Amino acid sequence: MPVRSAKILLTVLIICSFPLHLLAQPAIEWDTNDPASYMDFARGLQNMGEYDAAIEAYNRALELNPALYEAYLEKARLYLRLEMPDHAIREYRIVAGMDSATAEMRSSALFGIGAILFRDEAYADAKSYFLRTIEENPGHAQGYYYLGRCYEWEENYEDAADAYREAIDLAPDVLQYDRALSRVLDELIW
Repeated sequence: MPVRSAKILLTVLIICSFPLHLLAQPAIEWDTNDPASYMDFARGLQNMGEYDAAIEAYNRALELNPALYEAYLEKARLYLRLEMPDHAIREYRIVAGMDSATAEMRSSALFGIGAILFRDEAYADAKSYFLRTIEENPGHAQGYYYLGRCYEWEENYEDAADAYREAIDLAPDVLQYDRALSRVLDELIW
């Protein structure tokens, strides 16, 4: 497809698919066969609060390159903003299973699933994801912190204290970790 035809088609798609106020934005030069163009467009939509439109742009980027783990992670975050946790978990699971994703990205996805389960008070399930998070990325301070929260929920204060100590070692400036450790140490004393 010639570049001019692609630009015309893109303009028609934008006019038909996106809210009119978005058309007032400066024109973007891009290659319709380049997933990076759709990623940039999706980020712009996301920054403007156009979450549904951003998801569609991320989907187009993924059609062009299904290995873009960043697009899955961003879609998961958007689904959480749209209060669609099941959709977010689906996106996180894709990244967690991608061999091409870095350990840091896989641990972010595993942590995301654990955080959703923790929020839903499924602490035993959340704990398994936090354990997988720190297995994948031993430097994930929040993974240790939320693992400690799960242990604390189980009233396993010794393991909670150990997890909080790890979180503090990795992120000593986070006061929340210190407070959590103090709380479980108080439980161990009494």
